[in-house]
Amino acid sequence: MSEILLQIGGMNYGGWTGVSVTRSIETIAGAFDLTCTENVGGEAAQWPIRPNTACKITVAGQTLIDGYVDKVSIDVSADSHGIAVSGRDKTGDLVDCAAVHSPAQWRNIKLLDLVKVLAAPFGLDVILETTADTPLTVFKLEPAETAFAAIERACKLRGVLPVQARGALVLTHVGTQKAVTPLVYGGNMLSATADFDFSERFSEYTVSGQRAGSDTDHGKQVTHVKEKVADSGISRYRPFAKQADGQATAAVAKRQAEWEKQVREARSTSLSVTVAGWTQENGKVWDINQLVQVDAAVLGVSGELLISAVEYTYNDSGEITKMELKRPDVFLPDPSEEAAAEKKQAAKPKTSSTKKTTKAAAKSARKSGKAAKQGKAAKRSSSGNAASGAWELPKEADGSYK
Repeated sequence: MSEILLQIGGMNYGGWTGVSVTRSIETIAGAFDLTCTENVGGEAAQWPIRPNTACKITVAGQTLIDGYVDKVSIDVSADSHGIAVSGRDKTGDLVDCAAVHSPAQWRNIKLLDLVKVLAAPFGLDVILETTADTPLTVFKLEPAETAFAAIERACKLRGVLPVQARGALVLTHVGTQKAVTPLVYGGNMLSATADFDFSERFSEYTVSGQRAGSDTDHGKQVTHVKEKVADSGISRYRPFAKQADGQATAAVAKRQAEWEKQVREARSTSLSVTVAGWTQENGKVWDINQLVQVDAAVLGVSGELLISAVEYTYNDSGEITKMELKRPDVFLPDPSEEAAAEKKQAAKPKTSSTKKTTKAAAKSARKSGKAAKQGKAAKRSSSGNAASGAWELPKEADGSYK
C-alpha cells in the first residue's frame, strides 16, 4: 500500500480515510480532496492546516500536486472528529486570476516568451517541449481576460497543448511516452465503460471560402474555393458545412475539412477504466498524456489510446485509479485557429507604436527569463518530443520541476 501524504512546511500529514486526486489534459490545474475522520481524541482536527498554504501531494515518493490549499473544513461531534482539505496545482491561479499587464499588446513575440511573461507574476515555470519558433505577429489581451484564457488562446494559434506538470506549465503536443503496464480486460481492469457517441459526426464535410486574387490568380478558383471529405462510418445523409478561415486555397480548405472529420471521429469513442492501486508495474504512477496499450475486445476497443485524465482515490474499496482514455487525434491542433488569427491581423492597419511595443515585449521577456533562471539550473534538451534548442528545467526524481 502506498500512502498519500500532504506536505506542508516540512511536515507530512497522512492517515487519510478518503482521498481523491485528479489530473487531466483538459483542465490546466490538478485538484485534490482529502478527508480524515477519527474517534474523539484524535489529532487530525487540530492539525495546523490553513487555506492559502503552499503544499504538495505525494505518493510513493512521486509528486502528484504542487500547489496550494484552497479550503479546510473541520467537523466535530460527540463521537468523532474530522478534517477535510482541498486544493489545486499552482496553475489554478492562472485560471482564477486576470492577466494584468502594461502594455497589454505584443508584436513579433515567440509563444514561449509570451507565456513566460503571462505566467511570471504567479511564480510559475514554463517549459517548452515542442517546436513553436514562428513569432506571433500581434497578440493583445482581451478585456478582463484571465491569464490562462490568454495562454490557451495563444497556444491555439501555434497548435500547442498547454498541460499541467506539478509545479510548472508545459507547452507540448500529444505525448509519445508509453505506459509500462497495459490495460487488459480479464486482467488488471476492475471495471471499464466504453462510450460510442456519433451525434457530432457527419457523412460529408464541406469547407468553402475565397481569397484575394491577383493578375495571375483570379476567377472562380479564388472566389469559389470548395473542398469535400467523406466519413465512411456514417451511412445516412448528414452533411456538414463551414466557411474556411483565412485566405482559402484548395489545400487550406481540404486541411480544415479533414481536421473536422478526423477529430470528430476520434471524439466519438472514449473509454473509462478502473484498476487497483495507483502505480504501474515499474512503481510509477499512472499519468496523463501517456499512451497505453488497451486490450478490451469485449467492449469493441483495442489498441493504443491516450490517458487524458486520471483520478487517484482511496476509500473503503482501497486504492483505485480511474483513467479516461481517448484517441490521441482528439487533441490535434485546429488549423482554422491560426488561419483566423492571420485573417484578423491582415485586416488591422499597422500603427506607429509597433517599434515601441516590440521593445517593451522584448524587455518583458528578458526580465521574465532572468527571473526564471535565478536559483535554478536550466539545460538544453533534445530528447523525447522536446524541441531542439528549447530551454527546459530538469525534472526531479519525484516527477516535479522544482
